Amino acid sequence: MADHVKVRLIGIDTPETHDPAEAVQCFATEAAAFLEELLPLGTEVRLEYDVERLDQYERALAYIYRTSDDLFVNAEMVRRGYAMAYTVPPNVAHVDELVALQKEAREAQRGLWGSCETPIPPARAGPGAAECDASYPDSCIPPPPPDLDCGDVHARFFAVEGTDPHHFDADGNGIACE
Repeated sequence: MADHVKVRLIGIDTPETHDPAEAVQCFATEAAAFLEELLPLGTEVRLEYDVERLDQYERALAYIYRTSDDLFVNAEMVRRGYAMAYTVPPNVAHVDELVALQKEAREAQRGLWGSCETPIPPARAGPGAAECDASYPDSCIPPPPPDLDCGDVHARFFAVEGTDPHHFDADGNGIACE
């Protein structure tokens, strides 16, 4: 009999379906269904671990590969637009690949990128922040002042176009707060 382990797919984040404090997020039902399509009950998988093996909820933190064809499930979710790249250091083994796949999915308007008005929850500096800087088309972030850091906004892995007045895109790859 195979071992059964609860796994948190590292490097990605999908819209939320199970948070009792919030409504189901845009494209959450589709993302859950797509994962079930990729990994029907009983599918044999190989887990690849990064630096940390467990999260705070005692779930295994892993990259998942379907053994029948070696499909990298985490990457496929991002490539097809059912998940966003979401890397939490020190588990960063596939960050470059996942961010590149997210950029392609966003540009092609695949999955959540073409179906949701704001696939990444909007980040606002405070109540009534109505003006959004055009440098951040995926999130509503006001222009400076004040100068904001990634810790000041809730959004992660959002697009940066143009001047990046808050300097969220430290490595210049067009993705902020990685």
